[in-house]
Amino acid sequence: MKFFDEKKEEVHASKKSRRLFNLVLKGCIILLLSLSIYWKIGSTDHPADLWQAFLQALQTSQWMYFCLVFLLMPINWMLEAFKWWQFIPGRMGFWPVFKATLSGVTVALFTPNRIGDYGGRVLLVQAKDNWATFIATMAGNYCQLVILISGGVIGLSYFGQQYLTEDWQTLRNLIPLAIVFLIGLWSLPLTFKYLNHYLKKLERFAWLRPFVRNLRGLEEVSKRALLKSFAFAAARYSVYSLQYFFILQFYGVEVALWDALAGISTIFFIQASVPLPPVSALLARGQIAMLIWTPFGANSIAILAATFTLFIINLVIPAFFGMIYIIKTNTIKSLGYENHAN
Repeated sequence: MKFFDEKKEEVHASKKSRRLFNLVLKGCIILLLSLSIYWKIGSTDHPADLWQAFLQALQTSQWMYFCLVFLLMPINWMLEAFKWWQFIPGRMGFWPVFKATLSGVTVALFTPNRIGDYGGRVLLVQAKDNWATFIATMAGNYCQLVILISGGVIGLSYFGQQYLTEDWQTLRNLIPLAIVFLIGLWSLPLTFKYLNHYLKKLERFAWLRPFVRNLRGLEEVSKRALLKSFAFAAARYSVYSLQYFFILQFYGVEVALWDALAGISTIFFIQASVPLPPVSALLARGQIAMLIWTPFGANSIAILAATFTLFIINLVIPAFFGMIYIIKTNTIKSLGYENHAN
């Protein structure tokens, strides 16, 4: 009897420690997310002026543009979910993939270069799908990067010569480097079957085996699935560009559609070329936007307000929903520790 009593106490203590760890992990995520948003809002210049600009814009006939930006937000993240879902066919339904996408936004918001996107998604999938989710996210981000740089080269080539004459000599040097990088990215799927031979040798290391096996599984992804992922990446790029254009119209920044799209792709390209820590990212985006839109006579408050509003709609609101999903999830079970303990 004493043996069974001790066993029960051990199991009880183990469950208690897992519940405590679960609560601490969720508490840390909530705290870090709140601090990140607070710091980013606090780092914004003239917040009262930005709020006033928003209220004034709502009172004009341009308020419909704000509604369009808001309505496109869930489409933006649904396309992101569809994009990486192509690399894990049959493993899970779309709804779990979509919730995992939003939880990735939550963790990415307070981590350098949005690296937390990987860990955030893992928190909302079953433990057996952790590595598959990680690899699928990598593959989806690869597709998005190819589209982003491709659009950036085209946009910068036009926009830089037309409107950034003073900075063009510096920015034009990025184009040849970007083209070489693009050639390498587009060629990567063609060389994967050759890399697979070397990846197989890494399976001798037990701690690398789950990662390598899932990575090698990408070779089994059909060309059709890869093309669909590229298509979803391009669609998401288009949706986000339209959101940016609409928010500029909302704040009265008068710029033609083609010039706006070229300028927006230039902003994306510059942002991708300069890694940004999470606290300074919003400020840096505002400074880049100032560089791009000043030639059109836009005032600084309107430009910063557009950048800040897009940040709230596309990142803060989805991160809030992602946080709710994380709170409702047994993260210890998702990470595989609960089954391991049992």
